[in-house]
Amino acid sequence: MILHDIFQTYGFSLTASEEAKFSRFLELFIAYNTHTNLSAIRETDAIIRKHFIDSLESLSLIERVIEQKKRPLSFLDIGSGGGFPWIPLAILLPEHSFTLLDSIGKKVRAMDHFIEWIPLANVSTLLGRAEALWYEEKFHQKYDIIVSRATSYITNLIPWCAPFLAEKWRIFLYKMLSAEEEHDMKIVLKKYHLRELTRKPYEIDGQARYIYEIGRV
Repeated sequence: MILHDIFQTYGFSLTASEEAKFSRFLELFIAYNTHTNLSAIRETDAIIRKHFIDSLESLSLIERVIEQKKRPLSFLDIGSGGGFPWIPLAILLPEHSFTLLDSIGKKVRAMDHFIEWIPLANVSTLLGRAEALWYEEKFHQKYDIIVSRATSYITNLIPWCAPFLAEKWRIFLYKMLSAEEEHDMKIVLKKYHLRELTRKPYEIDGQARYIYEIGRV
C-alpha cells in the first residue's frame, strides 16, 4: 500500500488503527479537494509526503515535551488550512486535545467534515483570526503547545502565538526561513520574551525545511 510504504520510508510505523485513520483522511481529503481548493497538491503520493509526513516531523519534539509533563496537553494550531499539521498529529496523540484555528470558513467546514468522518474525538475547530481572539480572556494563555505550519511571516506569527501560550510552554513553527526572516525572528522573539530552544532540520522531496521550538525566557 502506498501510504504504508511512504510512512515506512520516512521512519514512521503505524498501528492498524492509525493506518486506517490516515487512509480514511487521505480518501476524504482527496474527495473534498476536488470541489473546494484546500491544496494545490493533488497527487496521492505527494499529499502523503508533503502534508501527512511533513506534519509529523514535529512529533519527536512534541513527544519529548509530553514525556516531561506526564499529563494530557492542550494544543492550538494557528492557520490550520486543510487540517495540517494537527489532524495527522491528533491521530497519533489521541489522549491530548487539539483546537484547529483558521479565519477562512470553507477551510473550517472542511476540517469539521474530516473530524466527523475519520472520526476524531479529540479535535475541535475554531473560526476566527488569531489577532482578534486572543483578546478574549477564555483564550488567553490557555494552550500548552501552539503549532503553525507555513502560515505567515515571522513578525506576524509570533505576536499571534504568544498571547495564547501558557507560561513555560512551547511554540513549534514549520518554516523555511530566508536570511532576512531569520534576522527578524531574533528581534521579535526578544520583544515577546521568547527564545529559540531547538531547531530540527529535515527534508521532503529534496527541499530543506526546519521546525523551530520556541519557549518563554
